[in-house]
Amino acid sequence: MGTHFFKSIGEYIMIKYNKFFIVLMLVAMFFVFSQNINAYTDGGTYWGCSNCSDCEAALQDNGHSEVRLTANINNHAGTCIDNPANFNNKIFDCQGNTIDGDDDEKDYGIYLSEKSGNIIKNCVITDFYYGIYLLSSSNNKNITIITANLNNYGISLAYATNNNITNNTAN
Repeated sequence: MGTHFFKSIGEYIMIKYNKFFIVLMLVAMFFVFSQNINAYTDGGTYWGCSNCSDCEAALQDNGHSEVRLTANINNHAGTCIDNPANFNNKIFDCQGNTIDGDDDEKDYGIYLSEKSGNIIKNCVITDFYYGIYLLSSSNNKNITIITANLNNYGISLAYATNNNITNNTAN
């Protein structure tokens, strides 16, 4: 009877230990996944990003007013920067890097709707249906030094007023 008793206590401890371990793992997973985990980097005064989803997330983050593209984006399927909610009064600087699409119909390199006060600069945008498309986006400070090649429409504006578009090339 003594051996059976210890075996039962051992099983009891293992069951309790396993339940405790499972609960501990669930709490840890909740903590990790409930945090704002970003793949973009903090450059001190700006966010750095290297792909479309990270750039879009960085543009939504109000921690800095500037986002810098740190690498070329190649053969992106779909719209790259798709109207981030907090993309107002910010700078998006591609630093000469390319945002390249996959030549599909009806996608955008950068799409903004009802946004204002932004600067978009130093970008090479290729192989999208629209390179940059501003819809009802007014008072954007500067869209400058953009090269929009091999898009059906390089830089397009619809119901967009008082935007400063200078020193750009569209082929």
